[in-house]
Amino acid sequence: MTQKNHTYCPTSLFRATPPAYRRGASLSVFRIVIMAAAIAVGSLVQPVQAQTSNWTNTGNSSSFYDLSSNWNPAGAPGASGRANFHNSETYQVWWDVNTPNFTPSVGSVNVQNGNVTFLNTDNVAQHQFSINGSGGAGSLIDLFIADGSLTIRGIHVRNLGGAQVLSLDVLSSLTLDGSHPSGARLSVEGSAGFSAIGDVNIFAGGIMNSTKTDLAAGYTSNVTGTGSQWNTTNALELGRFFSGLGPQTMNVSSGGLLTSGSGSVGSAIVNVSDTGSHWNNRAVCSSEIPGSVRSTFKAEDKSPAGAAPSQSAPRLTAP
Repeated sequence: MTQKNHTYCPTSLFRATPPAYRRGASLSVFRIVIMAAAIAVGSLVQPVQAQTSNWTNTGNSSSFYDLSSNWNPAGAPGASGRANFHNSETYQVWWDVNTPNFTPSVGSVNVQNGNVTFLNTDNVAQHQFSINGSGGAGSLIDLFIADGSLTIRGIHVRNLGGAQVLSLDVLSSLTLDGSHPSGARLSVEGSAGFSAIGDVNIFAGGIMNSTKTDLAAGYTSNVTGTGSQWNTTNALELGRFFSGLGPQTMNVSSGGLLTSGSGSVGSAIVNVSDTGSHWNNRAVCSSEIPGSVRSTFKAEDKSPAGAAPSQSAPRLTAP
C-alpha cells in the first residue's frame, strides 16, 4: 500500500455533543428535541406562502403534478406556494415534457407519511423542478421529509434553499434512483445545506449536490454504482448528532463517488469498497467525540474497531 501524506484537521471540526443527543440518551428525548428544533426553525424562517396545496391523487392514474384536479384546493401551487404530500399510501407524482412549462417551480415541498415517487414519465430529457425556498440562506424545511420517504426518478429537483430528512415516529428516507433513462438529481444550493436524521440512498447513477451535509448517527447512507455521486461543496459531517441508535454508516461501493470540501467523522463508520469507489476530501478526519462510539474507516485505514482513532489520508480509495 502506498504511504500517503496525512492531513490533520483543526479541533474546531469536532464539536461537543449536547447531552440530549449522546449515545444512550432517551430516544424519546432525542425526538422531542429534534421536533422542537424543526418547529422553531419553521416558525422563524418559513415565509408567508401564497398558497398551500395538498396532493390528493394516490391512484397512480393521471398523476401529473401540473393537473389541477390532483390538488386541494384545485390547482398546483405556484412559485411561492407550498406543496404538501401528506397521504399515507405509496404513490407516484408524474412529470412529462409539459409539466415544467406549466409548473416550473414551487416555494417549498413537504412530504409527511407515505412513500412518494417523483417520476419522469418520458424517457428523454431530465425534467427540472425548482424549489425556490425561503430566500437567502434558505431553510432546512424548504424540502422537508418527515416520517415518510421521497424517491426521485428522471427529474432534477433543484432546491435553492435547504433540505432535511427527519425521522420522528418512523424511519424517513430520501432515494435518488438513477436507473431511469434520464437519471436522477437533487441539488441543494442554499447555505443551510442538507441534513438527514434518516436514511439516504443514491444508486445507479443518481447524483446529489449540496453546499454542506450533516448526517446523524444511527442511520445509513449509500452511494453505490458507477456514476453515482454525492458532492458536498463545504463540510460533510458524519455522526455529529447522536440518537442512541448506533453510528452513522456511510457506504460507498460499486464505483460510487463521495466528495467534500472537508470531512468530520464523529459517531460514524465509513466503508469504501469495490473497484472505482472513492471518497475524495481536502481534509478527512477521524476522532472520538465524547459520548460517541469510536470512529473507524474501513478502507485504506485498516485500524480495527476499538483501536485508537487515526488520522486518514485526504483520499480514501477502495482496495
